[in-house]
Amino acid sequence: MALFTMCGFVPTTRRGWGDYSPWVSFTTVNADTVPGVPGQPTMSAIGGTTATAAWAAPASDGGATITQYGVEVSASTGFSPLVVSTTTAGALSKALSGLAVGGDYYCRIRAYNYKGWGDYSTYRAFSMLDVPTVPTSFSITRNSNSLTAIFSAPADNGGSAVTGYSIQIALDAGFTSGVQSKTSGGSPVSFTGLTPDTVYYVRVAAINQYGTGPWVTGSTTLLAPLLPTVPQGLTLSGTSDSLTATFTAPSSMGDGAFVDYTAELATDAGFTLGVQTVSSSGSPISFSALTPGGTYYVRVRANSTYGAGAWSTASITLLFAGLYLKVLGVWKPTNNVYIKIAGAWRNVFRVWVKVAGTWR
Repeated sequence: MALFTMCGFVPTTRRGWGDYSPWVSFTTVNADTVPGVPGQPTMSAIGGTTATAAWAAPASDGGATITQYGVEVSASTGFSPLVVSTTTAGALSKALSGLAVGGDYYCRIRAYNYKGWGDYSTYRAFSMLDVPTVPTSFSITRNSNSLTAIFSAPADNGGSAVTGYSIQIALDAGFTSGVQSKTSGGSPVSFTGLTPDTVYYVRVAAINQYGTGPWVTGSTTLLAPLLPTVPQGLTLSGTSDSLTATFTAPSSMGDGAFVDYTAELATDAGFTLGVQTVSSSGSPISFSALTPGGTYYVRVRANSTYGAGAWSTASITLLFAGLYLKVLGVWKPTNNVYIKIAGAWRNVFRVWVKVAGTWR
């Protein structure tokens, strides 16, 4: 700052002061100081890792041109340590980078002229955009071999639109065993082909442009598997020493895949006496070498990869009564038993005599 003054000289003798000399002018300069305090910064264009700070120039430049501004950012109001420390060449704004998603920060500004740095401005607190919070209204539905995760949008999207969801299931709470993962634009999300009567852990997280938010977690136990229903239309037909069961497939095989059928025959309704068991890929199923005239009970069930279904209703049939002989371990009606006479097989039910050298 310049100050204009005038100066003259007056000679003196022992008798007193004489007249003044002609005056001359000259200039003195006051001492400059550091700049004043800039305005409190404002924050804009806040993203996940970047933001822009802007401020007003100080009311006083200290008598000299401000040549730069210093910008500092810290996660602490004590500004230690610094996350950002940068300068501008006199500009009143600065783009900042290297910040953390969801971070909380403080920003302050100071000005510089040739005399040095001025005092810091009042700091401005600001927060970066963040990942979403947990999805809300989380629930799980299940049956014997599948489950479905149901959820709603998070209460806070972190300042950026939710772009999708990450869904995982596992066999342990740490999600290290049997993990299956899916991404989806929304609810619900299903997983199939699971193991019945097994505990599964489920978690869901929301995603935006800044990353994946925290998980919301739950667990469920799948239902026991559905087994086959009873075979349909069981009927029995028999001869003197055999029996055949005919039927059609169950109305449902349940949750498993078809394996085979099991048929049981017994001489009591409780299936504890004279039990015979036969496995077959389908109908009909036969039993042989039975006792003529006996009463038999038969039941049939379907088997799947998850186990055996319910038995069909036991049925009863009476085999033909009459006179029987056991031939080579097999019961035969007498009208169907033969003996060899003169090298030829003859029915024993008939009386044979030799007439003129011929059996009649």
